[in-house]
Amino acid sequence: MKNLKNFILCILCLATASFSLTSCLGDDDDDDTPSILTPAERAQQMNAMQGIYNGYVYYNDYTAANGVDSLATSWNVTAPDSTLNCPAFPVKCFANCLSETDSDAKAILLAAQPQRFNAEIRLFPYKNEQEGYYPFYLFPKEEKMSYTVELEEVSHTVVVTYTASSATVNGYGQTSFIYCTGGYYKSGLNAYVIVGNINIDYKDYNCSNLSNGANIFLLGGQK
Repeated sequence: MKNLKNFILCILCLATASFSLTSCLGDDDDDDTPSILTPAERAQQMNAMQGIYNGYVYYNDYTAANGVDSLATSWNVTAPDSTLNCPAFPVKCFANCLSETDSDAKAILLAAQPQRFNAEIRLFPYKNEQEGYYPFYLFPKEEKMSYTVELEEVSHTVVVTYTASSATVNGYGQTSFIYCTGGYYKSGLNAYVIVGNINIDYKDYNCSNLSNGANIFLLGGQK
């Protein structure tokens, strides 16, 4: 369990660093102008990231002993089209977005079978000072994921809509924003997937204002 906690902290810090980089780029500092990636450098980074990864989807769960839960999955990155393809994303983790008072809706989400998730990797345009660390944006190929869930011989329609960012509030009451960013380092890749809305049988559940980060999911794994 200690190793799991340490790994989660590492990938969370890595993903946070990818956003911090964009914040730094916004500072007016003529003496520290970032260098633009050349086409050859972009190709080199994507080629390094290409491969099959085994890992987990991590998400906040304050009922768990360490406040984090996870579900196993795998995905592959292909360099020519800059695509991340997860053939069996464990969508039942999206039940974490709903409150306990939505027990019937949560039961439907928990009964869902894994679904295909495809996303485009867009490398940050600037060189990063940390050697071998490649930050990027992750954009789902489709804005929405639609699927059917069979529960107690009844079919339910689920539509999950992604969003580009979400605010979270830590234990000190400080607000921070998480964006759909990610990072690659030493054969490890992590990236955020953020849910904005879930529609179940034509009823909407807004997830974009969950300050506890329950709608933020993190892919984290190794080649």
